[in-house]
Amino acid sequence: MSQKKHTITLSLTVLLLAGILVLFSPLHGQKKIQKSPGGYHGELDFSISWKRYYSYAEWTKIMHDIQKQYSHLADIESIGKSRMGRDQYLITITAKSTGPHVDKTAMWVDGAVHGNEVNGITCSLYLIWYLLTRYDYDPYIHDLVDNCTFYILPGLNVDANESFVAHPNIFATFHYHNTGRLIMFQAPPAVRSRNQDPQMQERMQQMREQRLDEMRKTNKYAQVFDRQVAPDDQHDMDVQTEIVTAGARILKNYRPVIGGLSGQANAATYYMLGAYSYLIELWGTPAFDADMNDDGRVTDEEYLEWIDMDLNSEGWIDPHAVNHPDLGEIWIGGTPKKHLRRTPPSRYIEQEAFKNSQFVLYCASQFPRVEIADITIDPVTDKLLWVEVTVTNDRTYPTSSDRAAKLKRAVELPKGTTNTDPFDSKESFETITPEGAAFRLKGKESKRFCALVDWNGADGWVEISVASKFGGTAKKRITIRKN
Repeated sequence: MSQKKHTITLSLTVLLLAGILVLFSPLHGQKKIQKSPGGYHGELDFSISWKRYYSYAEWTKIMHDIQKQYSHLADIESIGKSRMGRDQYLITITAKSTGPHVDKTAMWVDGAVHGNEVNGITCSLYLIWYLLTRYDYDPYIHDLVDNCTFYILPGLNVDANESFVAHPNIFATFHYHNTGRLIMFQAPPAVRSRNQDPQMQERMQQMREQRLDEMRKTNKYAQVFDRQVAPDDQHDMDVQTEIVTAGARILKNYRPVIGGLSGQANAATYYMLGAYSYLIELWGTPAFDADMNDDGRVTDEEYLEWIDMDLNSEGWIDPHAVNHPDLGEIWIGGTPKKHLRRTPPSRYIEQEAFKNSQFVLYCASQFPRVEIADITIDPVTDKLLWVEVTVTNDRTYPTSSDRAAKLKRAVELPKGTTNTDPFDSKESFETITPEGAAFRLKGKESKRFCALVDWNGADGWVEISVASKFGGTAKKRITIRKN
């Protein structure tokens, strides 16, 4: 018996502007894929020394050379000039074979918004190099570059602002600063507690500390933040807490803190665009290595011992006499050289760049992904089918942030649209129209929908499709038969 096409397309626009596509596509024609952690992952395909800092002429040449070698994965453009005439180069990384960069959910990364924060340039360059050289060798990187876009601007200033808001597919951003080893993340604004009693406030703080102590019995990187937010902002707070907890584990000696409400690019990113944002304060006092008694701080004595033992006294200016043209003989020294406090010594540059790149990539791996988990079809009469659909997002990030929903940059079904199954089922479903229904999926959330579909009684199939700006697309088909 011939089959007759009988479809229902649910074009469920999960969001209009927030979420990211991380669909893990199969590897096609990859001959270099390396599955051994002890193997070579493309490091020599474009060899760079990560044990030094590069001048503007050198790092912009690196950007151009690596883009030329990996032109199928990267484009480079000048988005403006500084007051002294230097080009501001932005590199865009994504696999061109899988679609245009503007059609994929994107991560923005920039560095060196301040002149002396040159390690932000190094971390940005390292991320470029890591993504491009490992693409043919590392399945994890291959899938991210296939399905995401990375906009990376190693040297940022005001000339770059216009370019930043010209990319509406940006879902999350990283901004590299120094110093202090901080993961500054944007969280929703706090709401004032109705109970201002000091004793009650102290008791609540004690409860938070007890909760954190209990959590850290199984995860020493667990985080609890002293911020009460509005109910419709709570999911953003929960998402950011989960993400920076992973960041604390990846970066090891970085401390997550809530960023300010204004005055920084990360604040503007979240509050104006609804995109998740992180400002990383790189390096700083070498607490992880120099804190000998593990009390969470580095004394002057411990700092000097670290210079002597770990750096073999390199980087310290011993007191000595010099001839001053006006004052005669004077004594100088007893101070550290640069590349000790605000920027790391050369031997630490690569490990800092590596760890920070891993955190960026982890965040990209948690961009939302919509999937159709299940479809069931039950004939109600000889002319009606009852169709139930379960749509899921198994990632940490939602298909749009709470903030994006407030800014009306994401669409979800109105409140109160849950109806009871008219056919005596005690379960509830979201009611949807056959096409064009929009909804929002939180992180690690599933939603079920139902619809009555006209049926002529013949064999055929029903097809469900879901489209999300940041969560990708999914399609599933189920066959129906008369008997």
